[in-house]
Amino acid sequence: MEYPFNLLTEYFVKENYIDTSKEYEIVSVPARNLMQYNRFDIMAKWIYIDARERGIESDYAEQIYFDNINAFSSGTFIEPGTEEKNSFEKYKKDFDKLIFDIKRNGFDDNKSLVPVGKNDVILDGSHRVAVAAYYNQNVKIIRFPELDRCYDYRWFRKYLMSDISMGYMATYYAKLKRNCYMACIWPRATREKIYLAEELIRENGEILYSQNIYLTRQGLQNFMVQIYGKQRWTGNIEDQFNGVKSKVDACYKKNNPVVTFLFECDDLEKVIELKRKIREIFNIENHSIHISDDCEETEDMVGLL
Repeated sequence: MEYPFNLLTEYFVKENYIDTSKEYEIVSVPARNLMQYNRFDIMAKWIYIDARERGIESDYAEQIYFDNINAFSSGTFIEPGTEEKNSFEKYKKDFDKLIFDIKRNGFDDNKSLVPVGKNDVILDGSHRVAVAAYYNQNVKIIRFPELDRCYDYRWFRKYLMSDISMGYMATYYAKLKRNCYMACIWPRATREKIYLAEELIRENGEILYSQNIYLTRQGLQNFMVQIYGKQRWTGNIEDQFNGVKSKVDACYKKNNPVVTFLFECDDLEKVIELKRKIREIFNIENHSIHISDDCEETEDMVGLL
């Protein structure tokens, strides 16, 4: 194949029926711009790179990367189009080489291009993008706007990736992206209406991760002390944050979880209006939902949960 298709894998070109007689847009972009909710797997690779770079104990990072590739390959550890890459050890060996190469030499667009689809979602080359993003480099992409992918948290949950691994991935994402908000629907909110709240969130942003968190009454009180503790009504350490106790009474319901949504939105006013609309759905005033106000609070809430 001739340029630029010679810089894509033969498998990708054939599998996606790429018309090699057409011209496609090729541009250089910051790799971090390609980190999106619909390529949630980038964070598993980022965590692995981060552990290697900082020289810290990497068992947890390797387990997350293993968990991610296991889900991606349906347990086969075979890379489509590269059948000889058929074990986790081979994945890890190739990834280690790639990290070393891109860190030292940068992304080489004479060797490869990153194909992207609708809204610049990564179609192939997520390992290359993850490394370039970690070292804050640019990558050269080729756009196929008629193609689409969605490897979000729901996809990986369907293929049995663990909530522990995905929780780590969500935590890292919230630290990196400054437009993330955390919504907590309290146990008192009517379970049958939660899907309506989720629909509203999806209309106003992109949900990166969702999980049900089961807390005891004391656990919910401890959590609320952390997220509301700077407000006067909560009380203080001398009165054991007495104001929080009435808030817990209004929000807690035994055996019901806190339903969490970590989502991205670029407009705080939209988030504030979203919170108002969700409260109208449940009709229990301020006792149905809490949404973080800024990225620092989001990071705190994600870390706690």
